[in-house]
Amino acid sequence: MQEEPTAVITIDDYQVEWPIHRNRFYQENSVLGMIEYWCSKTPQNPCIERTFVPGETVHSNVSKQLNYEEFKRAILLTRRLLHDKIGAKIAKGSCVALLHENSLVYSVIVFALFSLGYIVFPVNHKLTTKVVSKLLELGQVQCVSISPHILQSMIQESSIEDVLDLFSKCETYLWSSDISEELQDLQILLNDEKFSQVKQLIEPLDIMKDISNIILNKTDNTLQDEVCLEYPAKFNDPSFYVNTSGSTNIPKIVVHSQRSIMSSLHYSHKLHYSKLEFIVNFLPLYHLMGFYNLLTSLYHGTCYIMFNNPKSENMISSLYHVLKHHEAKLSRMSIPSMPILMNQIKEEVERGDDIGRMLISELSKSLFVTMGGVSTPNYLITFLQDNRINCVNGYGMSEIGVCLASERFTGAFKSMNCLLPCKFYIWKEREGDALELYLAKGCPTCGLTYISVGNYAKFWNEEEGNTFCTHDLFYEFPRNHYVYLSRADDILCHTNGEMTNPQPIEAAVKGFDPCITHAVILGHNRPFCVAIFETDKDREPSDFTKIVRKKIKDLNKTLPIHSRLSLDFLVLNRNEKLPLTELKGLVSRKKTEQMYADKIENLYNPQNVIPQSQPTSKLVEHVTNKPPPLINPQEFISLLKNQVFPEVKNIDLDTSLPGLGMDSLSLIQFRNLLFKNYGVMPSVDEIFQLGTPRQIIKRLQNIEEEGTKDELSDIREKIANDVQFLSKKIVKDCTSSAHPLKHEFIFLTGATGMLGAYVINDLAKLEEVKKIYCLCRGNSVSHAVERLMNNMKLYNLWNDFTLNNKVRVILGDVATERMGIEESIYSELLENVDVIYHIGSAVDFVQPYSSLKAANVDGTSRVIELALTRKIKPLAYISSISAAPKNEDGSLREEIIQLSKLNQKFGYPQTKIASELLLTEAKQRLGLPILIFRPALIVGDEPTGKMQRGFLVERMLKSMHRVGVAPNLDILNNLINVDYVSNIIVSAVRHGYFDLEVVHITNRNPPSHSDILSHLKDHFSSLFGHVQEGSWQQFLDEIAKKDIKEDGMYPLVQWAREGFIGELDTERKLVVSREAFEESIQHFTEVNNRLTEMRGVERKELDVFKLLGRLVEFSLVAANDQTKSVESESSIRENVIAV
Repeated sequence: MQEEPTAVITIDDYQVEWPIHRNRFYQENSVLGMIEYWCSKTPQNPCIERTFVPGETVHSNVSKQLNYEEFKRAILLTRRLLHDKIGAKIAKGSCVALLHENSLVYSVIVFALFSLGYIVFPVNHKLTTKVVSKLLELGQVQCVSISPHILQSMIQESSIEDVLDLFSKCETYLWSSDISEELQDLQILLNDEKFSQVKQLIEPLDIMKDISNIILNKTDNTLQDEVCLEYPAKFNDPSFYVNTSGSTNIPKIVVHSQRSIMSSLHYSHKLHYSKLEFIVNFLPLYHLMGFYNLLTSLYHGTCYIMFNNPKSENMISSLYHVLKHHEAKLSRMSIPSMPILMNQIKEEVERGDDIGRMLISELSKSLFVTMGGVSTPNYLITFLQDNRINCVNGYGMSEIGVCLASERFTGAFKSMNCLLPCKFYIWKEREGDALELYLAKGCPTCGLTYISVGNYAKFWNEEEGNTFCTHDLFYEFPRNHYVYLSRADDILCHTNGEMTNPQPIEAAVKGFDPCITHAVILGHNRPFCVAIFETDKDREPSDFTKIVRKKIKDLNKTLPIHSRLSLDFLVLNRNEKLPLTELKGLVSRKKTEQMYADKIENLYNPQNVIPQSQPTSKLVEHVTNKPPPLINPQEFISLLKNQVFPEVKNIDLDTSLPGLGMDSLSLIQFRNLLFKNYGVMPSVDEIFQLGTPRQIIKRLQNIEEEGTKDELSDIREKIANDVQFLSKKIVKDCTSSAHPLKHEFIFLTGATGMLGAYVINDLAKLEEVKKIYCLCRGNSVSHAVERLMNNMKLYNLWNDFTLNNKVRVILGDVATERMGIEESIYSELLENVDVIYHIGSAVDFVQPYSSLKAANVDGTSRVIELALTRKIKPLAYISSISAAPKNEDGSLREEIIQLSKLNQKFGYPQTKIASELLLTEAKQRLGLPILIFRPALIVGDEPTGKMQRGFLVERMLKSMHRVGVAPNLDILNNLINVDYVSNIIVSAVRHGYFDLEVVHITNRNPPSHSDILSHLKDHFSSLFGHVQEGSWQQFLDEIAKKDIKEDGMYPLVQWAREGFIGELDTERKLVVSREAFEESIQHFTEVNNRLTEMRGVERKELDVFKLLGRLVEFSLVAANDQTKSVESESSIRENVIAV
């Protein structure tokens, strides 16, 4: 069958690919048209499969699989059946509630109801009868289809009054069952006295069985398609779906329009969701994400695999059985899940259960697991990482976020301030310089229906009379833009207004001891949380406090920092009770805070001496006539080290105390120490907000900072000011893009450097790359072309095909405004460029920060501005290993340095740090995808070893040979060949590894100083056999006496004396363990692992000793056979090359 031609159309700013002979997606028949389109492409491919798990009895009347043609036919017939049986009683646009388990027929009936214009109201079967009754009332439900299995569980757990109330809310109640176990449950129900009082209220009409017969027969010719399509869905019908199974304690009634669902499907198409062949859905259809996954699967021709778990306690076993059954498909399969379920799997594994480990093994073989909620804590992501499970976020309730994003990530939760995908959103200025996150299109949960639907688009609150729309999850500024109320770091806020989900924590603390009858967690909007317990005093053990404190300590190890519990908690007296909600019997947090306000405040501020008339957030001074205390900063630091953070080795005046993991115990302990030693008592909130010892001292003394700044304080302040100023400049006119990563039109700086030449060469080999815009300095375009051409010829990389077909030289300079690019060409770049490689920088280890700032820092800001104008262009930045923060043992960290920790003394790494901070700011505020590479010492490629003259290591080797002294050679253990570096950079960018943020590219098997020296002496004895080991000080002294040649270290002696000789000699004494080294290249290792899995081969860097041999040959052997090309210090400084 020939594929139907399509075209890209624009509807409400959406770019949509749609068959040109069909109506646009917002017109009638849209959903069936969508299915029809895929039926024409893959008519015989299975679109839905039902897998049966151990414990289920497979009835002959149960359907197991449908292909697209069969599914389409089933939908058409079911639409007519539903119209005949319930359509006459229930008007279009009414709510139809479904209380069912997963089944093939269930998916058909949900889809048919949706396409008929009904509001499908799947109810979470775990909710109580009382809650379901309330939901039916709020949703104005007119028809309920209920399975015997769910009715049985409700009757067993509810009073007869509640059951009768449930059957008084609607006009029509129908039997619906196509699962054999439910038919068995019916026999049990018939003998239940409660059931006998309600069975006459339920019509003996089994819609599900009728639909099963339709599906199984598949040969009904009595019904024409045209007849079935007489009842199309209109765009202005209310909506389609209600979600009542959120992870918070508020059942959500969220109404979605057809525009919302179709927009979501088209976004998922742009995210390459269509590449998936199979989905095993761990989420039930009554959950919003579960239904979205079904729709998205149908839309993209992906087989949707469902199963029904008959017993909740067998969930892990059922999941394993399903995956094992489809094991051959795992490498082409996505598995949508929920954080709470993944946490259950984690607990099974930690208990040592074999079934848990077996399930994890199967998950690791799948394409990726999609976390379908808004609250995935770091420890869970770490668990997935540790078990080699690829993970992608489903992003919760957002109208565009319910699609499955394409990029895998492992460390994003630790590096992003917000877990939502930045490319879908737009930042705008609000109240001066304050920036907030705005959704580009309306309220994501209500869509456009909240105006006309009324209560359908409401949340239901436990407090009587309090209903609120999903707009309460967002606030509006300006009109039609909504800020997502998010929390930095581990977790997003929930719809009940708290900053994390308290229910799992409450469930954990309630299980601390059998005497606890109720427990509540409060304070998610404060630095830490507190617990309040109601206990059975007759069963309460004498050491209850000790028991709870020990368990809180253990629990805190798994909680986000802002949700950790204080070791001080409140246990109510015998006559005190926690207030409960009438409907669900849960503790009302709001009423608890009102009833026990003073006691709760005392948990946060013990020994509080604040007068009632004063706000608690202000600093409290001890009642005394003495002046403010004089605080010695060193004594203050000593107090912190010895009594508050005894396990932390390095604390200075600018250390972020919250960043050290300051929990409730250390906060209160610190506050009491301040009172004891200095007579002042700030609130714990204020300590948390002030953050650093310097700011706390200033606030305590109420005076300006005194004392002598360290030698780098001025440069830290300068960098901070530059980053703040430049980041404000690049915020203006920045828009977002909803497109996935493309790698067709590239903008590249640093084209005339060694690394730039190899990156251009690697990019030009890729079929998807159509154009490489190379920014080059020059007197003219022809001069710039000549510079690039000569540079590539130097490394034997030039060919005419490259220039004529893919490379376009752009005359400009990053150190000038708009990078010196002509306006028309700049406009072309804004429109065309997909990805940016920012490689160029001024490499000079002598010049100060101020001299290099224009090219290296201002230049980066201009590149960021290009990346954030008109559409977002992901940016790869080539930094330097010298910009990495260090641990005490000398090992490096793949993270952005804290400015207060900056101790690099030279201008070059200082500019790299400033640029990294600028990029981080652009990511956090504007959603710019960034990938920072920190290569080590780059040397020539594998075949030739060619590189530019004047390289630091070349100078070292020449001077060592001539003076006979070898300093600390650990500087040489980080050699890495340029072709390998280029390949890693290009591969990581084109595959979208922006989740890693910072990647060190270094040699994974670094030899020691003594190994390097021994190798040189053994293999190059004529050159280094006479060399003796010495310090850097001795090395430089000997150079000053014996080696004053310009091609050695002599021009850099003074620079080395003032800069790093002490640091290098110290580092020789440090021993970096293998574990610490592996920790320093985690992201680099992850890149290699991903590429290995993708290609089936591992890419390896050259051995350091082999590289060293090439360097010796290049620096000394080849140099003796030709006239030496000597470069003066000034010429080195003029050379603007890549790292």
